[in-house]
Amino acid sequence: MAKFKVALKQGQKTWIEYVEADRVEDVLAFYKRVSAAKVVRIEKIVYEEPMGDVPLDDRRYWSLVKVIARMDGFSRQYVFHNLKLSVDGKNLAEAMRNYLKVAGGKIDGVITVLWKR
Repeated sequence: MAKFKVALKQGQKTWIEYVEADRVEDVLAFYKRVSAAKVVRIEKIVYEEPMGDVPLDDRRYWSLVKVIARMDGFSRQYVFHNLKLSVDGKNLAEAMRNYLKVAGGKIDGVITVLWKR
């Protein structure tokens, strides 16, 4: 059994629902049978933190950081929320190169577009 996040769309409205099922195919079959809306995305939830230990909002963070990362002619915009104030462009670029990807490949360039407090 797995948990899934399902995006459904009908007209101009989009809904996000969470369900548990054995397979993605079961989720699709369920919604095709019972919903008038169209399933536009299914995401498998692979990690979920218990809600008991959420930090207080002390406003000591960058509320929004926009970054363009590139790899071999491909680029992607990343948007990050609530980054630590101790993080600067160099730290962020290094972390992105170590942990994230663009078009399935290792990031070779990072351009910070916006830092918003």
